[in-house]
Amino acid sequence: MSHRQFAAQASSLPACLLALLLVAFSSTSFAQHSASAIFAASCFWCAQANFEKLHGITRIEAGYTGGHTANPTYEQVKGGTTGHAEAVRITYDPERISYRQLLEHFWHNIDPTTKNRQFCNVGTQYRTGIHYLNDTQRQEAIASKVALEQSGVLQHVAPLVAVASSDYPPEFQLEAQRNAEADAKAEAALTEPGKVTTEIVPAGTFYLAEERHQAFHHKNPLRFKIYRLQCGRDARLNHIWSRAE
Repeated sequence: MSHRQFAAQASSLPACLLALLLVAFSSTSFAQHSASAIFAASCFWCAQANFEKLHGITRIEAGYTGGHTANPTYEQVKGGTTGHAEAVRITYDPERISYRQLLEHFWHNIDPTTKNRQFCNVGTQYRTGIHYLNDTQRQEAIASKVALEQSGVLQHVAPLVAVASSDYPPEFQLEAQRNAEADAKAEAALTEPGKVTTEIVPAGTFYLAEERHQAFHHKNPLRFKIYRLQCGRDARLNHIWSRAE
């Protein structure tokens, strides 16, 4: 039923009943035009800021997924022992933006060639992944990954080698020295240039992150800006995707 048809039929109803029907109709209408998507794109602060730019997205939530620990805390996930990755759950209107468009935006805001690290963030908790919610999303995710690899636009991109956390200011030493540079070099040597390492897996439980991590870029704009710059995110993204334009 359209809004016009609903309004015509409801015009003769008592005010209290009409109000209840309007609430119910609005909720049903929202549900019919709402879909979800889950992406692990390393730092969920940055992922929220990136996806927020798109029209058709109604909600972006930071959280953790893909691991084995129930109700994990940020400190637990950051420690790398939970199996979870930082992720975002996106609610969007599929009539305004498609899942395929979300995938395209996702690829262009990560380094898809580096396994278990993104920029200055090192560890499985920062791995990239597409966590599909149904078979249609699975098929579109696989197709987009294959198309990206076959396009050749990433052939100039070598896997990023880890650097010591001491190379960053104290506030941004996000990972411990356990991520040794020698181990990262060995892993990088096994990965061919242009190979997409992002995982495509069925979505599991999505645990909401603490409130302080929701819309962090709005709550702490200066700290967020400094962090993103120090982490080298935009410089690396420019190197990866500048030739794809």
